[in-house]
Amino acid sequence: MSAVSPLSSTPQHGWFEHLHLRRYSRTMLFDIMVLIACIMPGIMLSHQQLQEPWNAFRVARAQLSTNQGSVADYTTSAGAYRAEHVGSDLIHTALINATDWPLDGLVLAPIGALMLALAYYGIAILLSPSRRWAAGIALFSSWYYPGIYSQFGTQTYVWVYSLLIGFLIVFFQWLNHPKRSYEWLLTAIFLATFLHYHTTPLWMIGLMIIGTAASKRAQRTTSSSYRYSWLLPLSWLAWDITFESVLRNGWQQLQAVNTNTIGQSFLSKVFGPLLQRTPAGLDPFEIAPINPPLATWSTLLCLLILIVPVGWWMITQLHVARKTRDFHALIATPRHIFIWAIIGIAMAHTIMYLLYGALSFRVIPVLFPLLIPMIWRDAPWKSWSMGLLILLVGSAIVGFFSFAPTIQPDMTAAQTGRASRLLAKNSTILSDANLYGSLALQRAIDNQTINLAWIDAPLYRAMVDGQPLPTSIDAIAIAKTTKPLITSHWQYFAAWMVSNPMIEHHPSMNQVYASSVLSVLQPINHALPMTVPSDPPTKSLMWFVPALRLLGAILGLFLIPGLAIFWVAQRKQIFGADLDIRTILACTIALSVLNLTVMGYLVHLSGMNINGIVVLTMMLPVASLIALRLKGQRFMIAFRWWRYGISIVIVLGCWLGFATHGVLAQPTAMPALEVFATQATTGSLTIEVANNTDTATPATVVIETPEGSVLMTTQQVLPAHRVTDIPWVIPATAAHQPAVIRVITDQQPPLTLWFAQVPTGK
Repeated sequence: MSAVSPLSSTPQHGWFEHLHLRRYSRTMLFDIMVLIACIMPGIMLSHQQLQEPWNAFRVARAQLSTNQGSVADYTTSAGAYRAEHVGSDLIHTALINATDWPLDGLVLAPIGALMLALAYYGIAILLSPSRRWAAGIALFSSWYYPGIYSQFGTQTYVWVYSLLIGFLIVFFQWLNHPKRSYEWLLTAIFLATFLHYHTTPLWMIGLMIIGTAASKRAQRTTSSSYRYSWLLPLSWLAWDITFESVLRNGWQQLQAVNTNTIGQSFLSKVFGPLLQRTPAGLDPFEIAPINPPLATWSTLLCLLILIVPVGWWMITQLHVARKTRDFHALIATPRHIFIWAIIGIAMAHTIMYLLYGALSFRVIPVLFPLLIPMIWRDAPWKSWSMGLLILLVGSAIVGFFSFAPTIQPDMTAAQTGRASRLLAKNSTILSDANLYGSLALQRAIDNQTINLAWIDAPLYRAMVDGQPLPTSIDAIAIAKTTKPLITSHWQYFAAWMVSNPMIEHHPSMNQVYASSVLSVLQPINHALPMTVPSDPPTKSLMWFVPALRLLGAILGLFLIPGLAIFWVAQRKQIFGADLDIRTILACTIALSVLNLTVMGYLVHLSGMNINGIVVLTMMLPVASLIALRLKGQRFMIAFRWWRYGISIVIVLGCWLGFATHGVLAQPTAMPALEVFATQATTGSLTIEVANNTDTATPATVVIETPEGSVLMTTQQVLPAHRVTDIPWVIPATAAHQPAVIRVITDQQPPLTLWFAQVPTGK
């Protein structure tokens, strides 16, 4: 008899063997590599400081909302307050409170790159026959550069598309296994999306109309007893018409559109970029930015790869149905209905924009990739479908790397220095949209707003030619860059310095601020600031605390609440038990955004302090879990959840390191040297020189006439991180005459203030 008992001879398995990680290590490694590859484009754009101006406008509103404890309902020419679309304001407010990041860092944080990568990978797993197909779909959606510009950070499209992908998952489940619980969930997602944006809810209405009509038609030949109702899509449509201005005002806009407008839009968006030609009919100084030829042609190739198989499938299906006289075959399966629904909203979206006089293919790169695994598995694409998928992904990646080197960084809020605090409250600034966004972020910290005068052809010409400007303009902000200026309706004008290198010498303007990257001008009849503006608040750039707060924001706002809601739903048997964990994570993100939007809106309507959104967002899901536990429900995490969870933790850690380092390591510090003028007493003014470096800097200040006659010269040692006052008593001969103030240092390029008329303070 052996001296060793059977129990003692049993090998002890650790957690690694218990979770079968060795067996599934290749799957985990595949998921990790795919997701890291998906988040890289957004991280690169964040590193390059590519800032969407409208996102900066919304973050500025969110900061004002945080300051006052309620959604700021101000309206400027840069953005009107719309009570039905405050979803992004609520989420930005929650992010400001949760992360405590600098506002310009929050604008550039690549949160969308992570969330949409997980979401697209999850829904692709649901619709695809293999993980390779799902990986290809996720990679294309992440690397297609025309799309990621507006969805890699904290833009509205991030929240809208997260909700849309969750909607599509539930919609596909509803088509296959119709339940009333799915309809309630679809309605909740629709209402949450409506609170963010106006176009995407129309897509959802179109999906439900087509889905309901096709399902009712298909039900005639099946034994299904489920009662499909028109009440759902029609009630959504009634809601949209009642509370949304797009449909109400759209018809009025259609009256002003003609076929010439449509033709010009088609030529400028299709043939112009392909032929590398500037469209005809542009206003003076207006330009049409043209991407590198390789980027443009790769984009066209991507669109053709997506459109041609779908068009072929449509024609084949219609031909077979007509030939066999069996039109029911068009909607024989839920898969067919899902495909037709997406095709239907793509066509409706394109037609609607054509009637507005514009050309928009936005639905195609957003939703057509989801049709790839369902359409390409049919002949004649089946034999070379994997080659087409590789070509699609490769074209997107080539297009991105061709486009990325042409990106010029935008000026962050910190880089504007003290310029924004020289602007009077509620003043109107003529500026590029991106620069205005950075200035608005700085003013929002002080709980103040400024207005934007959009650049148009007459204003641009008046500025370049030195002609009088409208009296409504209080200041002009000029970025010292060659990057084109963005104005309303995504129009572009040549950079100020390109059109006129002496743009700062406007005969009716005084230049009151200068740094190496920015100049601020104001009309000669406007008084100079009387005091030195306070230093902009700075926040610690230690990476550890910001990284932890960002991690907490991602988990607490966008993962844990949705996971808790999904867990409760599973206990109520709302979702099927066969959903892949990757699909569950995509649902989790959508449910988290839904929860955050709804809780935020309830706080907004109730009049509670809006800064409590973060806490309230966690309360409902956690309370639901506690209630289930008190009823005796046990919570167990399946092994497959652990395995994918470990992969997500690794990806999240990589993303967190890249995102935090990228945002906090950017040149977000203030300009090394700033020069501006103040005037507290009559007959004199003070030249303020701010040295924002760590070392004292000797400087020579020269005041002279444009002809070169010296009025004053002085030498100063500028202390580090201090503003040095240099008073100047204005001679009688210099009053109301042109003058030039130069600040010369050894370490920095000289800075100049140009006065068309020296103000005396009277």
